[in-house]
Amino acid sequence: MSQPSRARVILQSFFFLSAGELIARLVNFLAFAHLARALGTTSFGRIGFVITLVSYLLIPVMQGYDPVGIRDVARNRALLGRYAANILLIRMFSALATWLALAGVVSLIAPEPPLHRLILLFALTLFANAASVKWVFQALEQPRPVAAAGIAGQLIFAAGAFTVRGPEQLLRIPIYQLAGEGAGALLLLAMLLRRRRPPSFAVEWRLWQPLFRESAPLAVSTILGTLLFNFDVLALAQFREAAAVGLYTAVYKLVLLFAMLLTLFQVSLFPTLARAHAGGEELAPLAGRVLRFITAAFVPLAFAGMLLAGRLLEFLFGPEYTTGATTLKILMWSLPLMALRAVFRIILVSFNLQRLDLRAVLAGTITNIALDLALVPGLSTAGAAISTLSSEMVIVYFSYRYVRRHIEPIFVLQHWLRPVIASLVMYAFGHTLAAAPLALQAAGAGIIYLATLFFLRGMTWKEIAALNRG
Repeated sequence: MSQPSRARVILQSFFFLSAGELIARLVNFLAFAHLARALGTTSFGRIGFVITLVSYLLIPVMQGYDPVGIRDVARNRALLGRYAANILLIRMFSALATWLALAGVVSLIAPEPPLHRLILLFALTLFANAASVKWVFQALEQPRPVAAAGIAGQLIFAAGAFTVRGPEQLLRIPIYQLAGEGAGALLLLAMLLRRRRPPSFAVEWRLWQPLFRESAPLAVSTILGTLLFNFDVLALAQFREAAAVGLYTAVYKLVLLFAMLLTLFQVSLFPTLARAHAGGEELAPLAGRVLRFITAAFVPLAFAGMLLAGRLLEFLFGPEYTTGATTLKILMWSLPLMALRAVFRIILVSFNLQRLDLRAVLAGTITNIALDLALVPGLSTAGAAISTLSSEMVIVYFSYRYVRRHIEPIFVLQHWLRPVIASLVMYAFGHTLAAAPLALQAAGAGIIYLATLFFLRGMTWKEIAALNRG
């Protein structure tokens, strides 16, 4: 497959996955906005607590099997039936063990009603997540079923959520969530079985140990990645007032949006990289093209944060959140680094070097914890943002170093120069529109960035046309 064709497949997969995810998240947001009004702060707070708890319980259930399955099946599609059957069975056993352990803990702690039933009902969604085979379609580079299942699941949940009228109907919510996630999982299973050549499923107990061995570092990396954000919040809660926690949580939501897009980009890139490794192909040409696109997309975001942070926070959250402008400006500088480490980390996993990836994430997590403890007491949310930016620098450094030493050198700086120059022009022009409405200032700055980038040949119409032709 030619480089333009590969890039086209990657971008098409990213487009459908991100579009599906954004629509599903919008539906989910509207459903929870209704629930927040219908339930009141106390009952809605219980829902938020339980959902957070279940998100942690998902880690031992999902266990990092998705990346292993995507990587190996992308290299050899003959493994599809074996991997699908055994990963599904392992996850169902893990979900059962996790749910039973949770039930035991809940019975010992005996939380006040209705929290104990709410926890156990929401935990049933572990089985729906365990049954999901979306990784199969991602390995086959077929993103449309994944997007469709995600949207369908959220629509079913929202249809139930909008019938909730008050706290007395609290226990219906996990049932609606289970119905939505279960329907999405069943839809994907049905589409998998109805393929022109459905996979031949085979349970092999001897496959379980290598699957666990390969996935364990990825599961630990997931835990550490979650800790990167959570420790910021914990440090703010410990050393600062509650308002600082709320401010940082609101500001960080903007970063999480782009982090979600980067995760989907990793998934889109993963099969191509895995096949390149299996075929013994040179990494640099593909990696160079990917870095060229991703720096063009994420470098201007750092400058846009410097330009628009205060006005954007006021527009999204209200005037009281404008005090977080400095924090947002710092966090936006972490986005280009997140983009780089997303590429380098997925390269490491594609080349069966997930243990080196774990080392890089561990180094970043240690940096984050140490700097949070040092900076948050005096600098509040800005200190947490500096800690996050520094930890991203550490992860980029180590992940790039491991790629360079264990795979092959990839040149990065050559892809940064033109986007940085175009971003500086955008920043200067954007200041001339400071008195204009926010939308006009943002749109004008964006147009100037693209025009300057094309003028500098940081991106060319020929490249865009090549992508369209495939």
